[in-house]
Amino acid sequence: VEVALVNMTLPQLRQLSAYGFCKDRWGSMFLTVCVGFSNPGDRQQSRVALQQTDRLQVAARLKALENLLMNVTRPPTLVTICRSVKDGYTPRPTWAFIETRLLHVLRTVAVHWQRSLQVVFDPQLWGGSAGWPGRPLAAFPLPKRKGA
Repeated sequence: VEVALVNMTLPQLRQLSAYGFCKDRWGSMFLTVCVGFSNPGDRQQSRVALQQTDRLQVAARLKALENLLMNVTRPPTLVTICRSVKDGYTPRPTWAFIETRLLHVLRTVAVHWQRSLQVVFDPQLWGGSAGWPGRPLAAFPLPKRKGA
């Protein structure tokens, strides 16, 4: 369903800007809202439902991961992290919090296992290691709220 941006209310535009726009697929000339596999009508069996991610919930899950990695028989030798903000899988408002805390957990685990931790970012990562947190707002600046 196509909706003209000019017909949207300011709160709707703010919510849309929080998700941002993504290319539908490589080589496509279309942009979609970055919601990942959250369309109920998709053909993916691995669909992810949109949800609000609470920082306390994230912290609890990271603590559980830390406990798991501290108590395994052998320490991990390679960990791959997928930021996955561009496709909407990781919520844009909390990706930096999640990534920072996850790297902290991995550093803590490395110290526990008396290992060094080398963090390497893919050279083609959009926005580089710092990410691109302002990208959805940079292209579509919205008016400031009254009193903000």
